[in-house]
Amino acid sequence: GTFEEHDDEAWRKAFDTNLMSVVWMVRESLPYLKQSPQGRIINITSTAVKEPIEGLILSNSVRLGTTGLAKTLSRELGAHIGLP
Repeated sequence: GTFEEHDDEAWRKAFDTNLMSVVWMVRESLPYLKQSPQGRIINITSTAVKEPIEGLILSNSVRLGTTGLAKTLSRELGAHIGLP
């Protein structure tokens, strides 16, 4: 939908579903990932992170946060989960 079609609850649901779910998954799995030299975190999001898709404002907005989180985690945690 468009910006005007979504209330705060829709934004919160999109945020929880698309970003916070990744935060919660990483938080829970990180102790196990650190124990393995093969540990990896892989996020598959959407082509919308490169080019917004018309009518998908919630996804277009929140998935960029997921991509930013993944890039930041790669720098912050890379040495701890098997990356040089």
